Amino acid sequence: MLTAAFGGDARADDVVGAFELGVRHEPLKRLKLGVGAQVRLDDFSRVESLLPEAQISYEPWKKHLTLGTGYRLIYQRDDQDYFEVAHRVHVQAAFSFQVARHAKLKYRLRLQDRLVRTEGEPTDHQPRLRNALELSGWAWSIATPFVSVEHYLALDRLSDDPTRRWRFMLGLQHDLGWAGLELYYRYDLRVNDNDPDRHMIGVGMQWEL
Repeated sequence: MLTAAFGGDARADDVVGAFELGVRHEPLKRLKLGVGAQVRLDDFSRVESLLPEAQISYEPWKKHLTLGTGYRLIYQRDDQDYFEVAHRVHVQAAFSFQVARHAKLKYRLRLQDRLVRTEGEPTDHQPRLRNALELSGWAWSIATPFVSVEHYLALDRLSDDPTRRWRFMLGLQHDLGWAGLELYYRYDLRVNDNDPDRHMIGVGMQWEL
């Protein structure tokens, strides 16, 4: 996806731009492989992070159930403005059902872990359980609108108010046949941490091989 972000309130919301392109391929029926890379720019002026990733998914119940796993390499600036390397792995299941003539509801459950390794120290794990609900429709021939909400639960903080983030998205998707386009607005509401909220506007492309 090609992404741009903007924001600014009393809490000094993040202002970030990002650029991402991806490629997907279906080597076997219902089995999909995907790779992509994202570059995020802090204040649209300097590199904040580099995020290459790879994913694999399988559809045991066509159009209704998708199982997947993935890996992301995170090369990101820390609080001292130095780049640090982290890793994120995830497994997920997504359920999709048609709820009206031109509407589809999708629920996704993702378990992920972000790992940071520092020399001389134990590996830092940040396990998260993410629940996302998305409603999309295809009333327009040129694009498919969608809206979603997602909740982040910190599994390492279950005894201390574990909610860490709410994510809200509103966007449009367009299928070119050989590629998919997406335009969206995203708002990340941070909870129980010191990170600022984030507003994001994004547009992206993913090729189908």
